[in-house]
Amino acid sequence: MGCTKWDEAELTRGLGEEFLVSTTVVKRYPCHATAHAAVRAVRDLQAEHGFSGPEVEAITVTGTRRMVERHNILEPADLMLAQYSIPFCVALALHREARDPESFDETALGDPQIRALCRRVRLVPAPGAEHAGMGSRVAIALADGRHFEGRAENGMLEPGELDDKFLRLTRKTLGEPGAGALRAAAAAR
Repeated sequence: MGCTKWDEAELTRGLGEEFLVSTTVVKRYPCHATAHAAVRAVRDLQAEHGFSGPEVEAITVTGTRRMVERHNILEPADLMLAQYSIPFCVALALHREARDPESFDETALGDPQIRALCRRVRLVPAPGAEHAGMGSRVAIALADGRHFEGRAENGMLEPGELDDKFLRLTRKTLGEPGAGALRAAAAAR
C-alpha cells in the first residue's frame, strides 16, 4: 500500500537554513553503530601502546548478548556484511584508518591480514549486559606476550571532529579547494 497523502513543500522546508547534521549525532566510523565502541577501544589502545595490526595475536570484545548474536560475522561475504561485522571492523581498525570511509573498500574485504585477524577476534557477552548500552571492553594479546585492555562507551564524534568528518566524506568531490573553504569558514567562527 502506497502513501496517499503528501505535502511537497515539506521537501524544501528549511532548505539552506536548517542543517540536520548540526543537530544530530554523527557516527565517527563508517560501520554499524554496534562496532563503534570496540573500534574506538582498539584504536585508543593502539595509539597509547604503539603496536601494529600484524603484532596482534588475539582480541576479545565483550559486549551485549545482542551484539554477539547479530554482529559476530567472521567471514563477511561483502562490504555490507563487513560493516555489520564487529570482528571485521576491529581488524580493519588495526590495519587502516577506521574513520576514513575509503578504508572500507573491496581491497579491505580481500586483505589477507585483515581477514586473518578478523578470524582471531572473539565476541563474548558480558554477564548481565542484555539491556546495557553499546559499550565494549576489549582485550588485546600481542604475539610478544604483552596484553592490553580498554573500554569505550561509544564511537560517536566528539566536539571539534565534525569538520574532519565532513572533509573525509567530501574530499573526492570538493578536493583541496573545498577543504580550504571549510578551514576558512572555521577560522572565521
